[in-house]
Amino acid sequence: MKKITFSILAVLLLCISIYLPHRGYSQISGIKTVGPGGDYPSLTGPGGFFEVLNQNIIGLTDYTELRITGNLCEPGTHKLNGFNLHNNALKIVPNPGNNRTLQKVINAIYRSSY
Repeated sequence: MKKITFSILAVLLLCISIYLPHRGYSQISGIKTVGPGGDYPSLTGPGGFFEVLNQNIIGLTDYTELRITGNLCEPGTHKLNGFNLHNNALKIVPNPGNNRTLQKVINAIYRSSY
Protein backbone atom coordinates (compact mmCIF):
# COMPACT_ATOMS: atom_id res chain seq x y z
CA MET A 1 0.00 0.00 0.00
CA LYS A 2 2.85 2.40 0.83
CA LYS A 3 4.48 1.69 -2.54
CA ILE A 4 1.25 2.46 -4.42
CA THR A 5 0.70 5.66 -2.43
CA PHE A 6 4.28 6.77 -3.05
CA SER A 7 3.94 6.02 -6.79
CA ILE A 8 0.72 8.01 -7.06
CA LEU A 9 2.30 10.92 -5.17
CA ALA A 10 5.39 10.83 -7.41
CA VAL A 11 3.26 10.89 -10.58
CA LEU A 12 1.13 13.73 -9.18
CA LEU A 13 4.21 15.83 -8.35
CA LEU A 14 5.66 15.18 -11.79
CA CYS A 15 2.43 16.29 -13.46
CA ILE A 16 2.30 19.46 -11.35
CA SER A 17 5.94 20.32 -12.12
CA ILE A 18 5.26 19.99 -15.86
CA TYR A 19 1.83 21.67 -15.87
CA LEU A 20 2.27 24.73 -13.62
CA PRO A 21 5.06 26.55 -15.46
CA HIS A 22 2.93 26.49 -18.62
CA ARG A 23 -0.19 27.78 -16.89
CA GLY A 24 1.14 31.12 -15.71
CA TYR A 25 2.86 30.40 -12.43
CA SER A 26 6.29 31.69 -13.42
CA GLN A 27 7.87 34.94 -12.31
CA ILE A 28 8.13 37.82 -14.74
CA SER A 29 10.90 40.36 -14.14
CA GLY A 30 14.07 41.77 -15.64
CA ILE A 31 14.63 42.75 -19.25
CA LYS A 32 12.29 41.18 -21.82
CA THR A 33 12.13 41.85 -25.55
CA VAL A 34 9.01 42.42 -27.65
CA GLY A 35 8.89 42.21 -31.43
CA PRO A 36 10.64 40.25 -34.17
CA GLY A 37 12.97 37.68 -32.62
CA GLY A 38 12.02 38.76 -29.09
CA ASP A 39 10.65 37.00 -26.03
CA TYR A 40 7.10 38.07 -27.05
CA PRO A 41 5.80 38.74 -30.58
CA SER A 42 3.78 41.83 -29.56
CA LEU A 43 2.39 43.77 -26.61
CA THR A 44 -1.36 43.34 -27.16
CA GLY A 45 -1.67 40.53 -29.71
CA PRO A 46 -2.18 36.79 -29.16
CA GLY A 47 0.83 35.38 -27.30
CA GLY A 48 1.98 38.92 -26.55
CA PHE A 49 3.28 40.29 -23.27
CA PHE A 50 -0.07 41.65 -22.01
CA GLU A 51 -1.85 38.32 -22.58
CA VAL A 52 0.93 36.38 -20.83
CA LEU A 53 1.02 38.81 -17.89
CA ASN A 54 -2.79 38.82 -17.53
CA GLN A 55 -2.88 34.99 -17.41
CA ASN A 56 0.02 34.82 -14.97
CA ILE A 57 -1.04 34.16 -11.37
CA ILE A 58 2.14 35.65 -9.88
CA GLY A 59 2.46 38.67 -12.19
CA LEU A 60 5.46 40.97 -12.08
CA THR A 61 7.79 40.11 -9.23
CA ASP A 62 10.26 42.98 -9.67
CA TYR A 63 11.18 45.83 -12.00
CA THR A 64 10.51 44.78 -15.59
CA GLU A 65 11.74 46.52 -18.72
CA LEU A 66 10.24 45.69 -22.11
CA ARG A 67 12.54 46.50 -25.00
CA ILE A 68 10.82 46.90 -28.36
CA THR A 69 13.00 45.19 -31.00
CA GLY A 70 11.07 46.25 -34.10
CA ASN A 71 8.22 48.42 -35.35
CA LEU A 72 4.92 47.06 -34.02
CA CYS A 73 1.37 47.34 -35.31
CA GLU A 74 -0.66 46.31 -32.28
CA PRO A 75 -4.17 44.82 -32.67
CA GLY A 76 -5.26 45.78 -29.15
CA THR A 77 -6.65 42.28 -28.54
CA HIS A 78 -5.42 42.05 -24.94
CA LYS A 79 -5.43 44.95 -22.52
CA LEU A 80 -3.03 45.24 -19.59
CA ASN A 81 -4.80 44.38 -16.32
CA GLY A 82 -3.24 46.53 -13.61
CA PHE A 83 -3.77 44.02 -10.80
CA ASN A 84 -0.88 41.84 -12.04
CA LEU A 85 1.67 44.66 -11.71
CA HIS A 86 1.78 44.26 -7.89
CA ASN A 87 3.23 47.77 -7.40
CA ASN A 88 6.27 46.89 -9.52
CA ALA A 89 7.53 49.17 -12.26
CA LEU A 90 6.90 48.26 -15.89
CA LYS A 91 8.92 50.31 -18.37
CA ILE A 92 8.46 50.04 -22.14
CA VAL A 93 11.36 51.39 -24.20
CA PRO A 94 12.87 50.93 -27.66
CA ASN A 95 15.83 48.57 -27.92
CA PRO A 96 18.95 50.67 -27.17
CA GLY A 97 20.16 52.61 -30.21
CA ASN A 98 16.91 52.20 -32.19
CA ASN A 99 13.78 54.29 -32.49
CA ARG A 100 10.63 52.23 -32.95
CA THR A 101 7.06 52.90 -34.03
CA LEU A 102 4.00 51.56 -32.21
CA GLN A 103 0.72 51.77 -34.12
CA LYS A 104 -2.91 51.15 -33.07
CA VAL A 105 -2.21 51.14 -29.35
CA ILE A 106 -4.60 54.02 -28.68
CA ASN A 107 -7.75 51.94 -27.99
CA ALA A 108 -7.30 51.43 -24.23
CA ILE A 109 -4.37 49.13 -23.60
CA TYR A 110 -4.68 49.44 -19.81
CA ARG A 111 -7.63 48.26 -17.72
CA SER A 112 -7.62 49.43 -14.10
CA SER A 113 -11.06 48.19 -13.00
CA TYR A 114 -13.76 45.76 -14.00
